Amino acid sequence: KDTWYPRLIKDLEKMNRRAETGKIVVRAKDTPWMQNRNAKVRYYFMPYKTDTALQTMQAFEHVIHHHSGKHRHQGGLAIFVLEGAGYTVVDGNRYDWKAGDLILLPIKPGGVSHQHFNADPKKPARWLALITNSYRPHLGYEIVQIEDSPDWKGSWEKSVKL
Repeated sequence: KDTWYPRLIKDLEKMNRRAETGKIVVRAKDTPWMQNRNAKVRYYFMPYKTDTALQTMQAFEHVIHHHSGKHRHQGGLAIFVLEGAGYTVVDGNRYDWKAGDLILLPIKPGGVSHQHFNADPKKPARWLALITNSYRPHLGYEIVQIEDSPDWKGSWEKSVKL
């Protein structure tokens, strides 16, 4: 007896129902800031948030007071700078940016090592990242934290609740 086909139909119906009934507007005021090992962020939508209409992408805002942590993952994402100025070091190369600029991290073997820096100590920089999830399983996607954010005061093991 085929149990996979009925499950597939049910899962596709669930996915379509979410697209039809999920949140269309995700409000910043309802989206809390969180500090993690890499950055201070707020997640507008991502795989763990199941109440949004869109489920194939992620979007998060990042504020940079000094600099982010340094990490490596596959590229394929766009970062739109909302406020401030700074630079991003990608695989050892510096790229300066300011409000209104778009930062593109490339897809390449082994991913890209990167870290973001704020240029003005009196005013933080902010940007919005947009990432598609569709290619990740095909690329063996992983995130490797190389250096923690200076704002991270916690324990990684205690922050993970599985």
